[in-house]
Amino acid sequence: MTIAPATERLMAGLCLLLFLGLGLLPHQAMLHMLFPVDLLGKNLWLIIPLVMASGVLAVALMIRGERALKFNFSCAMLVWIAGVWGGLYWDQARIAEVLINSRPLLLLPLAVLGGRSLSSIPGFAKGLLLLVVAQGAFQAIIGLVHIHFFPEVVTGTFAYLRGVPWFVTEEWRLFTSRESGTLGNPSAYAEMIGLAAFAVCLYLARYRRNGPKWFVVAIALGSWVLFVSAVIPSLSRVVVVFVSAPYLALMACMLHTNGMKGTRPLMIAVAAILCLMATLAMIKYPQLLERFRTEGMFGRTQKNAMLLGVLTFSPEWWGFGIPSQLVADLRTPEGTWFGDNSYLRLAAACGFPITIVWMMLMVWIGGSVSRSISASSAEKWLYVVLHAYVLILLFLGDVLFNDGWMMLAILLMTLRAMPIQDSAVPVLVSEDKPASSSSNRKEIHI
Repeated sequence: MTIAPATERLMAGLCLLLFLGLGLLPHQAMLHMLFPVDLLGKNLWLIIPLVMASGVLAVALMIRGERALKFNFSCAMLVWIAGVWGGLYWDQARIAEVLINSRPLLLLPLAVLGGRSLSSIPGFAKGLLLLVVAQGAFQAIIGLVHIHFFPEVVTGTFAYLRGVPWFVTEEWRLFTSRESGTLGNPSAYAEMIGLAAFAVCLYLARYRRNGPKWFVVAIALGSWVLFVSAVIPSLSRVVVVFVSAPYLALMACMLHTNGMKGTRPLMIAVAAILCLMATLAMIKYPQLLERFRTEGMFGRTQKNAMLLGVLTFSPEWWGFGIPSQLVADLRTPEGTWFGDNSYLRLAAACGFPITIVWMMLMVWIGGSVSRSISASSAEKWLYVVLHAYVLILLFLGDVLFNDGWMMLAILLMTLRAMPIQDSAVPVLVSEDKPASSSSNRKEIHI
């Protein structure tokens, strides 16, 4: 089917607008500190890129979406509307707070379906991968420069509590023990770098698979060292474990595809880098091992059990969520907040019935998208790593409400549905016809 030039220009403009919104979204806290502008009492730097990104995905879905995608989108809209009504059950509930707390009900299906629609545009996949890599590399470089050369500059939560983007003090150790880059939160900082690690490996597997092997290995090992070195100071346990997983998957697929011949230097290099990173982490950051040893899963399990107990305390709370004032006051005996499980946080905002329906809808949409996917073996393993990473973080953290990270992660998942022509997969000429016969030639994609 031929696409009109006007439609092509429109879709290209939508892609640029989406990239701009996704580029601004993770930095909304820092931008609000530098340029404090509010709209209806809310951070304008959160509202604008969120509306830009979600609006672009909705328009792209309605323009390019297949009938099944549009039907799924309509279902997602109905679930979101039901969630809003559920959140408004309590008398003191305000519409702005309810819309913010229920936004994952619409944003995640929208990202899946809108990304699936945009993936058919040539160049969209490569542009998104490069955007994610640039975001993660920028945070990694800023984090390493900060912690090694300017540790007296305090950023993040402690600075925001003072109403400034940063402040300088000689007693910086009293304020921060975890690196957070420019994102204001060490977990958000580490999670963005973790996505970048996946994006680098997917880019190499998809666009550089036929290039020089030394180039692929050099880029992989160089970015691996950069990202691991930057993630360790964040003390984020899940990402410290995950950030190496896509590289190991890529290296394993390279070894399997090319056989064992000539791969001994690569295996030695990988083993040496792993040993060096582990040694440096134990020497430079013993507090990381201390977090693994003392906290483990107990702290998160305690907070999750507390919230689950509150949700099941009353049929009203189970069905319609917890009143917002009670949510704000929830604390464990140690004084920590409950927000460490995305599913329970959504249930606290909208109630269990809506949350369960939404999860079933996401499984349904994800399954329909996955069935339309064709990918190489390396890409399939990389997507296994990404899916595992997202599911684990959804259970162990509140990343469902980290809009920038969540939308980028979901859009990366939908890139598997990209047409083969945009994936630089080699095309072979069938042997049963002469190669010079262009009219009768069969193209076989592998």
